[in-house]
Amino acid sequence: MAADAFLSIISGKQRGPLASSLRGLLRLMSFVYGIVVSVRNWLFDSDLKKSYAVPVKVISIGNLTTGGTGKTPVVAEIANQLTQDGLKTGLLSRGYHSLESGENDEKLVLDRLCPGISQWQNPDRVAGANQAKVEQPELDALVLDDAFQHRRIERDLDIVLIDATNPWGYGYQLPRGLLRESRRGLQRADVIVITRADLISELELSKLKQEIKTITPDHPVVVSRFVASGWLTLDGRQLPLEEITYSTVTACCGIGNPESFRNTLTAVNCFVKSFLGFPDHHHYDEKDLQSLTNKMQQDQTETLVMTLKDLVKIPTDAFPGRTVAALLIEWDILEGEATLIERLSALA
Repeated sequence: MAADAFLSIISGKQRGPLASSLRGLLRLMSFVYGIVVSVRNWLFDSDLKKSYAVPVKVISIGNLTTGGTGKTPVVAEIANQLTQDGLKTGLLSRGYHSLESGENDEKLVLDRLCPGISQWQNPDRVAGANQAKVEQPELDALVLDDAFQHRRIERDLDIVLIDATNPWGYGYQLPRGLLRESRRGLQRADVIVITRADLISELELSKLKQEIKTITPDHPVVVSRFVASGWLTLDGRQLPLEEITYSTVTACCGIGNPESFRNTLTAVNCFVKSFLGFPDHHHYDEKDLQSLTNKMQQDQTETLVMTLKDLVKIPTDAFPGRTVAALLIEWDILEGEATLIERLSALA
């Protein structure tokens, strides 16, 4: 099932007997999935399954839901902050959807956002952390990307991100919804970060903060948003935001929350003629590139915009004579910055 069709069903947008029947089936599967996840968490909580310490400080950044909370700029900001605090810092990820080069899109993006910070990829985070320490004995800290549910590795700080526009993944665990585990999992977090808070009303934000406090009353909550800061072109030029804003463009992305990117483009006053969504971590092949070229011809546009996660996978010669650019995004904390800095500084 295509990603957009799946989201249409679990979100309830798609109506009718067939969609209702599918939601019923997915809910049954979700019940089974929830039991398995609950048993696994109970085993760790009861020390019947072991978590392993590694010889570096470990900062985990993860989600309750699958994809789409904006982890990458947060991971980059925290890794850079730890480096500024004097810690020799590295990045460790699972390495989902690797390209032929053996690297995945998120590693390529973080290479750009965290210059000079080494990265390792290993589905076994314990083995990856030990490998990193052997290869760089001076390493002080590792930032783990998407590791909240990877409980085999002990961590010194657990940061969990919640997307304000869809905080609870349509209210169900996978596959009926997008929750990887029950909301009660937040009780394991040290810091909870609400992202995209600017895209909901003050009333909705207040309600979300209250829901979080009901689950875990003593944990600090950081409120944040993502702010567009400029453009990076396919040929490596960095352009100011106004260079492309107020232009008519064709847009595409392959991320977990494509609507968030569409909304961001609207917020920076890009006039989007066509918007093509691809599955998360999509690898663009010749057919995709030709489809995008054809769409630009139909739209009569000279500019194709995308996320940095998409741009790093596009060949530099794919769109001759046209401007192809990624919107650069910065993480901006609205509330709770002092608390987060205090927790990070304590690690040093």
